[in-house]
Amino acid sequence: MAGDPAQGIYNASGVALSNGQQAQMQMDASGALKVTVATESFGGIIWGAPVAVSMTGASTTLLAASTTRRAVMIINPVGNAQVSYDLSGGTVTLAGGIPLTAGNKDAYTGAEAPISSVTAIGTNTQVLLVVSGT
Repeated sequence: MAGDPAQGIYNASGVALSNGQQAQMQMDASGALKVTVATESFGGIIWGAPVAVSMTGASTTLLAASTTRRAVMIINPVGNAQVSYDLSGGTVTLAGGIPLTAGNKDAYTGAEAPISSVTAIGTNTQVLLVVSGT
C-alpha cells in the first residue's frame, strides 16, 4: 500500500476485475473504504466482420455463448421482413422476441452485451447480419 500516512490515507494498487476493468481502493485513518471502478475507455472494442446468418422460419442460433464478448450488433438488411431475437438464447417467436424491422439495427455494448447465446427467427431464406466485438 502507498499513500500519505500523515493524512491517514492509504491507497491499494489497481485490482483487475473479472470484466477487465480496474478497481482502485483507498482507506482513510478511520478505516472507511472507498472503491472506484474505472470506466471503459473509447476504442476498447475490437469489432469482428459481419456474419450472415440464414433464417429458416424457425428459432435459430444467431450467436453462440461467449464470455469474452463485449459488444453485439444485429442488423436486419433492407428488403427483409421483420425478425425477432432473444438475448437469453431461448426459443424465440416473431411475437415473443425483440422485434427488428428491415433496414434497422440493434447494438449492445459493455455490460448490456449478452454473453449467453442469442437466437433469432425470420422468414425462410432471408439473411440476418450479426457483428460481435471483444
